[in-house]
Amino acid sequence: MKKVLFFAMLIFLYVSAKSQNIVQTAPMLKNVLMEEYTGIHCGYCPDGHKKAEAISNENPGRVVLINIHQGNFANPGTGEPDFRTVFGDSLAAQAKVTGYPNGTVNRHIFADLGANTALSRNMWANASSRILMEPSPLNVGFTSTFDSATRLLTINVEVYYVQNSPQPVNFLNIALLENHVFGYQSDYANGNHTDYDHKHILRHLITGQWGDKITTTTKGSLISKVYQYTVPSAFIIDNCDIAIFVTETHQEIYTGVMDKANGGNHNGVSKPYVGDLIPLDAIAYKGAPSQKTSFAFEALSVLPGTKDFFFWLEKKCPSTWSVSYKIDTFTFTDDGYASLTADSAISIILEVIPDTTPDFAEFILHMEVLNDSAAMKNVEKAFVVSGVSDLVVNNSSAWGDGSDTSATLFENSFLEGLKNAGNHSHASVESDILILAEKSNVLNGINNIYYNVGWSFPSMTDDLVNIFSTFLDQGGNLMISGQDIGWDNFAESGYGTDITKAFCTDYLHAGYIADGGAANNQLTVKSGDGVYGSIGTSAITNVYGTDESGTPYFYPDELTAEANGQAVFNYNSGTKIAAVRSRVEKYKTFFLGVSLEMIASETVRKDIMEYTYNWFTGVYNEKEFDEKLSEVFAYPNPAKEKMCIVLPKNTYGMVRLIDMRGVVVGEWNFNVNEIQILIPTFMYEQGIYLLQITDNLNINTQRIEIIE
Repeated sequence: MKKVLFFAMLIFLYVSAKSQNIVQTAPMLKNVLMEEYTGIHCGYCPDGHKKAEAISNENPGRVVLINIHQGNFANPGTGEPDFRTVFGDSLAAQAKVTGYPNGTVNRHIFADLGANTALSRNMWANASSRILMEPSPLNVGFTSTFDSATRLLTINVEVYYVQNSPQPVNFLNIALLENHVFGYQSDYANGNHTDYDHKHILRHLITGQWGDKITTTTKGSLISKVYQYTVPSAFIIDNCDIAIFVTETHQEIYTGVMDKANGGNHNGVSKPYVGDLIPLDAIAYKGAPSQKTSFAFEALSVLPGTKDFFFWLEKKCPSTWSVSYKIDTFTFTDDGYASLTADSAISIILEVIPDTTPDFAEFILHMEVLNDSAAMKNVEKAFVVSGVSDLVVNNSSAWGDGSDTSATLFENSFLEGLKNAGNHSHASVESDILILAEKSNVLNGINNIYYNVGWSFPSMTDDLVNIFSTFLDQGGNLMISGQDIGWDNFAESGYGTDITKAFCTDYLHAGYIADGGAANNQLTVKSGDGVYGSIGTSAITNVYGTDESGTPYFYPDELTAEANGQAVFNYNSGTKIAAVRSRVEKYKTFFLGVSLEMIASETVRKDIMEYTYNWFTGVYNEKEFDEKLSEVFAYPNPAKEKMCIVLPKNTYGMVRLIDMRGVVVGEWNFNVNEIQILIPTFMYEQGIYLLQITDNLNINTQRIEIIE
């Protein structure tokens, strides 16, 4: 094999902005650089390639695609192409790739989409649309030439900073890509290929694993560098591209450009950055009927001279609410106009007056240059929550099969259930909007949340469960419904984090056993439950379709009831747990391991929502739960030195001592031959505790008191 040569930087100099020959100096928006982790034996990867190409086609010249063949799916068999590089494993480790295809969008962490840069393919379009709206602090351009006799590729690069970088050191990266390499590819949708057209293959990182340092990153700096690389004879140069991008550290990518390797020329132009809408204070408020809520913005142009701008307001609220905005002294309700002078801001005040109709309302203010449809458009959002006591939160994460389906499509099961329960002060919102808005504490005054996950991933994120945790700690109640939530948070291949796992066990008081399947096809209430005991039985059906092989997307989670939790529904007539509820001092939770829409009986669906609402609001007194707490199996109570625990007969399990924070402070295992356990109560501080016996069939709980 011919040795691949990496020729170090030949020229490195700083020059004034007037000396630049390649790159543009006007402010630009970021381009997307998507690194797709793929493999020739990954049957879902052709769908990933298709989705990435669609994003590129919808945004011509503004999307750079790099396909990184890495992991077990990239291992070639006999006669199959080997597209792996020495760089792939390190890049995948940084991105924390959990499945294939995964992809990063500018190596950015989107908090509402997950804790890592690696995203599933049905998240790429969402993430890309956000990056394309952001201004870049720099522009990058290049020219390239190729000597066919020596196979020497020469790349002249210029980077110009239109703003200061937050970091004193950035990194310049150059990737050599190859297209139209035909070979094997697994494909679950269309059958396996022997002559698949592989594109955007990462062949080499000319600047090394993490790029070449840029040490001058202030506004007005121009960096010019020249690189040379001997292209292996196995690569067809006319099928090759050069992708160049700059990272803030080794992770966040500012922007990137791409052109052909042989005779490439890119001046760094993407889409001009024309200005911005800048919120001056909070973007969300709690409103009240007949009371005015105001939002302050500044509109700023960076275009030379004075330009006319067009504004329009998108209102997602009841038509009976009063909504208007002021640009300086002029008031508009829909379309508005203003002239903006470069670097001189004008004031915009959005005013919202709700009526008695409840809503979690969204307002989107648009700003664009008049008579220039190709120019960048700015968007800023504001939110008002008024009259809402019960909130349905739809997970905005991507659907499990990569389709455009979303949890919002199934929100009516929740909304109709609340109406059936007699609640008329409810509203719904997307989880990503809640994350934005809750920075202003808009959940204050909301009593109950119903989280509609459906079949979406990640089912939970750190930001979202932190919001839920605070909500519960402040006395709210929470219902969560969806399939694969347990799997997603506890299985190694899921999106779960330490924070989301802890939320499941510490707040939902539930754990995970298995990713259920077709056998879990009936929902049966646990006899005698004080809240849900009178609800009928219903079939559980697949409403999400099948994969390419015809296997149903049907995964009802099998759960466990952890400390302070108790099983409510089982699957079929067995002991596999389908739902867990809990009541602690400050809150109540209900975790349904199947999606509400999967419950075939409309009556059962409505009953579950009605009974949950009634339990949350105190209509039901939890007879069964309270009876469990009053059962006597521990004495003396109160105890000072020690306490005797009478164990269930002919079984095995565990005794837990739980303080009123829900923390397990003591555990004792027992076997089938034991009839009692003595626990040393003198070792614990005085106070009220819960004593819980868990065997292979039941959980019994008793309140006890330890005294000094």
